[in-house]
Amino acid sequence: KVGGCEIFNIAKEDEIPIRELAETIVSVTGSNSEIQYMPAPEARIDYEVVRRFGSSEKLKHFTGYQPATTLDEGLRKIHAQMVGTR
Repeated sequence: KVGGCEIFNIAKEDEIPIRELAETIVSVTGSNSEIQYMPAPEARIDYEVVRRFGSSEKLKHFTGYQPATTLDEGLRKIHAQMVGTR
């Protein structure tokens, strides 16, 4: 941590399954990639996170700003920008 600096998450706080995220990325990018499913390891590690999603509560507290961009909209904008820079 750097003195005098803060770390902020910028997230819409919507939780979605990894499968749905993968399907959205394939759809947004127009990819013909196949989504591959792998079995979870039998022995889970204690520190492994099963669920996670970003919270913007700290950002809202300090700035009053609350993100409103949907995952689909954000991915489409990022993809368009990346394709446009080729």
